[in-house]
Amino acid sequence: GPRHDQRQIHPRDEARRLGKKLVLFNRHVLDGGAYLGGGVADLVTITGLTVETMLEDIDHVIWLAPPPEPYYVQNEYRFEPYPEAVELGRRVRQVYVDHHPSVHDIAGTDRFDDKRAAFMETLRRLVPQIEE
Repeated sequence: GPRHDQRQIHPRDEARRLGKKLVLFNRHVLDGGAYLGGGVADLVTITGLTVETMLEDIDHVIWLAPPPEPYYVQNEYRFEPYPEAVELGRRVRQVYVDHHPSVHDIAGTDRFDDKRAAFMETLRRLVPQIEE
């Protein structure tokens, strides 16, 4: 099934095969803990993975806050109303704060270019060997 296939090709292994030094995830399996009633404990039960296993290849978490409400756009990928999106974002962030030692926040802004610049500044600080 899909779960088996996703685990067969690990992003770290694929990155090494391609000679890459950095892998960025838009979403990670641990995010699922924010969406389950029993949180991370339910996620561990469902996946059969420990939190440590889920996080073994994650050196840093850069959490991007939702934009201010006037700039929030619902679409096929972001279907929650704004208040729900903010709450889900808060819960996703908390999952990592509770389980990972290196969580860095990027504030929601009214200009995407400002948010992107803040992300890149944080990424360069955390991984100084990356290039422009």
